[in-house]
Amino acid sequence: MSVLPDTGLAAYNTLVTMRLPEASLVALIVGLHAAAEQPPPAKKVVRQMVGLGPIRSWKQLRAIDGFGRRRQANLRQILGSSSFSKTLSTLLAALNDVPAPVPPPDVDFGMSDEEFASLMGLAQPFSSSRRSHPLGEGVTFPPQVARMLRRPHAQIQGDPRPLYGFPFSDRVLGFRDALRRPTPKQALIVGAGYIGAEVGLHWATRGAQVTILDNGPVVLRGYTPEHAAAVQAMLEDAGVMFRFNVTATGWTEQDGKVVVTAHTDEASLTFSADLVMVAVGVQVKAVYWAT
Repeated sequence: MSVLPDTGLAAYNTLVTMRLPEASLVALIVGLHAAAEQPPPAKKVVRQMVGLGPIRSWKQLRAIDGFGRRRQANLRQILGSSSFSKTLSTLLAALNDVPAPVPPPDVDFGMSDEEFASLMGLAQPFSSSRRSHPLGEGVTFPPQVARMLRRPHAQIQGDPRPLYGFPFSDRVLGFRDALRRPTPKQALIVGAGYIGAEVGLHWATRGAQVTILDNGPVVLRGYTPEHAAAVQAMLEDAGVMFRFNVTATGWTEQDGKVVVTAHTDEASLTFSADLVMVAVGVQVKAVYWAT
């Protein structure tokens, strides 16, 4: 396998030395893989990558458990892609709380400031003229789940479908209203379909504790088992917790939290969160697959 040019190695070193919260760094690395339609590394692998700091040779990544030759090849291909700078610029723009990256002063990237800016795509601001997000106009974070399902240009039309026992309120919302809110610290999502998975991944990569409930046995019912397994693994790597075969029945507010009551065939359960999103479909089911 050919070795990437120095700019590829510099791009890697830039990612792992950006002075960003871990959740934001994970979001960047996951987003870069999703844009290239490659499975992202696990969160624990990302931590080890960051722990190594800047590297002088790709061989140093062999020390990371779970980051074998295939994942190394994927990463090197992503960093060497002609679309890398544009993709990174889009991801950085979607992370609204992330400052523009600058090279740490103690790292030699082997390039001028102008070359660094060009590589990072800093002269390419986020463009609102792109095709709209599957979840609607105004949603700017990368549609990572849709990309993994190879449907990045899906368009979901209609209002969120209500759930019996879950009247909407200031803290119990459908997905459109939930996406207008700041990222909650602790989120509960009822429904493990596409909407729940996409929003749950976004919140988790921004540092939220996310739990997704579903009354069925799997995520993304109706999709192939291979796609469902890949999406579930991606969300779990980001820290999302799933509780399957759980039926949510109602909610109350207690001590500043939303407390959701639920049950399985064997037991009654309760879950608490700062915000609950009901994601059990839309009232007018119209999903258009753009070509």
